[in-house]
Amino acid sequence: VFTYKIVRYYARPELAFASMVIYSCHPAILPYAKSTMLEIPSLAMSLGAIWCWLALLQTERPRYLYAVAFFSAGALLTKQTAIFLVPFFVFHFLLERRWVLLKWKHTYIALAGAGLLVTSWYALAMQLQPGSIRRALPIVGKPWVRLEHILSDYPMTLPDQLGVLLLVLSILGVGALVIGRKYSTLRFFLALIVACYFSLTFLREREPRYIIPWLLAFVFFAVYFVWWFFSRRPRLAMATLAGLAAFYYVPALSYQRPSVEGWEEAARYLSQQSDSTITFYQGNSFTNFIFFVRKFDPEKRRLVLREKVVVEVARAQNKRNQEEPLTSIEIEQAFLRLGIQYLVIENPDVAPKLRNPRFSPELATTHRALQSDQFELVREVPIRMNFREDLGLKLLIYRTKKPAQLELAEVAVPMLNFRYGIQLSFSRLAGQPWPPATGARTR
Repeated sequence: VFTYKIVRYYARPELAFASMVIYSCHPAILPYAKSTMLEIPSLAMSLGAIWCWLALLQTERPRYLYAVAFFSAGALLTKQTAIFLVPFFVFHFLLERRWVLLKWKHTYIALAGAGLLVTSWYALAMQLQPGSIRRALPIVGKPWVRLEHILSDYPMTLPDQLGVLLLVLSILGVGALVIGRKYSTLRFFLALIVACYFSLTFLREREPRYIIPWLLAFVFFAVYFVWWFFSRRPRLAMATLAGLAAFYYVPALSYQRPSVEGWEEAARYLSQQSDSTITFYQGNSFTNFIFFVRKFDPEKRRLVLREKVVVEVARAQNKRNQEEPLTSIEIEQAFLRLGIQYLVIENPDVAPKLRNPRFSPELATTHRALQSDQFELVREVPIRMNFREDLGLKLLIYRTKKPAQLELAEVAVPMLNFRYGIQLSFSRLAGQPWPPATGARTR
């Protein structure tokens, strides 16, 4: 709805409707609309803030100013990538020269309210989870020799993200707007593109999904060019726009979100093993595995350990510093000391094909450690995906041959996003329901 209203502010209803359909059904947007992720809620609130901003410029009613503050704060509280709204409003305000807004007391009240809400939340998040916030902060202290790669990152993704057809049409659409002297329209959508680019390019993490708001401008430019090119023949223009919209709408009807199979089967197998109270998992898709472990273990009696815990235990046991690599024997000893009975790993020969392997350098020897006579391979579970070719990915499930005995009373568990690690008593947590029963004391 907000997409339609934004484009309708500057163009005919036909163009607004076509832009809404193409943008909503575009392959770059559709996967997130079909998944439980924060991209779409943040995008919806961001578009709501932009539409209220346009309504404010048109009517100059204070209620729209407060609506802008409300939607902007909601978008920023949902996801940090909504920060593009700040430079967008500044750029568009300067381009439109609406100086009268600076004389309103409502402007400062709305800014103060939204700013207090957002900054207080991020200040709290910085205290509780500094690691996650730092990953979203601008790049600081990076070598400037990499600046050209940073600046070209998002523009280079446009052909794949937007599609060559829409990209070419959008470039032609900019020229059509200049020829038609639609400078107000051009200023608005170029402000959106520039704001997204400069606010999101310098974040530490850059992914195409973070910058999907700027695709709306490119989609509109493409739609406008089609209408402008056939403007002397309105029926042909309508038919062409309908065909372009149908080109994206029809495939969207049968679209299936990306899915994977295999982790559920592995988790089900382990849930049927009475001695699988402590399990180790190494691989890219640990979140999938843990999700299904919790599905079959609602009382949370089973613990799933990842690489970092094993690495820390092995280093403490062998008095190694951060730079010294661990041997396969040291990793094997850490497995046994932690009382790990089952170990699940993704087969290592496929990792380079995934283009994003997250295997810890210290645990590159994990696979060699599991070849010792202390462990045996009990099951291989194939991983099937509906969005990429079969890479031969498997989950390899190993078991300790002798019954594992937990030798450590407490284990220091490093936390990714927190400033300090935590001490856990595995002997009390493993095999016990969580939260504990009333009256039970669990450290």
